[in-house]
Amino acid sequence: MAGSVERVGESTEDKTPVRKTSSNGLLPQVEWDMLVELADISSSEPGFLAGAEDAVLSRLARRGFCAAITGPNSKLAWWQITALGTCVIKPDEEQLAA
Repeated sequence: MAGSVERVGESTEDKTPVRKTSSNGLLPQVEWDMLVELADISSSEPGFLAGAEDAVLSRLARRGFCAAITGPNSKLAWWQITALGTCVIKPDEEQLAA
């Protein structure tokens, strides 16, 4: 798929490529970059620790691409990608074949 980049150090056999290069106009580039960052977080980690009022993450959350989980205090939150955000970042095999 054009615009796909495989993750460094990972096998391409069992991984779906993450579209890291461009949002193709879907999101502003700063939001796309943050969504890619969230997609790279392992499921064994609690998420991405950032300010609970982070502007970029809050915009992504309003669109349904990520969610804030309670953090260590009221000013911090663990941010996680949602299923919708994952679908945008990691296209399914049918889309890749097209």
